[in-house]
Amino acid sequence: RDQDSGTRTRDSVTTLPDGRTATASSTRQRTEDGFTRNTTRTGPEGQTVNRDTVVTRDAESGTRTRDTVTTLPDGRTASTSVSNQKTDDGMTRSVTRTGPDGRTVTTDSVRNVDRDAGIAMRDTVTTLPDGRTASTAVVTERTDSGTLRTVTRTGPDGEQATRITETEFNRGGQATSD
Repeated sequence: RDQDSGTRTRDSVTTLPDGRTATASSTRQRTEDGFTRNTTRTGPEGQTVNRDTVVTRDAESGTRTRDTVTTLPDGRTASTSVSNQKTDDGMTRSVTRTGPDGRTVTTDSVRNVDRDAGIAMRDTVTTLPDGRTASTAVVTERTDSGTLRTVTRTGPDGEQATRITETEFNRGGQATSD
C-alpha cells in the first residue's frame, strides 16, 4: 500500500488439495473523483479473467457511478454500469448489465424515506433482454412494536405475489417475525 500515491495492491495464491494453484492480483488506484481497480484471476488450468472498474463520485450532486468490464478467458466481455443519485428523500439507482452474449438487463430503482411517518418505500423495475419487465415494490412501516414489511413482486408474465412480514421487538431488543 502506497499512501502517498493512493495505490493499493493485493496478491494471493490459493493451493488446491491436488496441489494446483490459482492466483489473484488486484491494484486499486485513487483518482481525483474516485478510484480505478484492475483485478486479474488465473485459475488452476491457466484460464484468466480480467476485471477493470472505474468508480467516480460527485459529492455536490450526490452521484456515484461504477463501470466494470470483465474479460473472460475466451476474450468475450461482459459489463456492468451502476449509477446512484441521492434525492431529497432517498435515492435512485440504475444498473445496466450486458452479458458476453450481448444481451442486456436493466434495473431501475427509486427509494424514498418519510422519517416522520416511519415509512420507507422502494420500487424496482427490471427490463429483460426480450423487453418484458418485472417489478418489485417494498414498503416498510414502523409500528409501535416493530416493523411491518410488504413486498409485492410482479413477474414478466404478470403473475403477482405479495409477502407481508411483521417483526416485533421485545424489551431485550430481540426481533421476532411472523
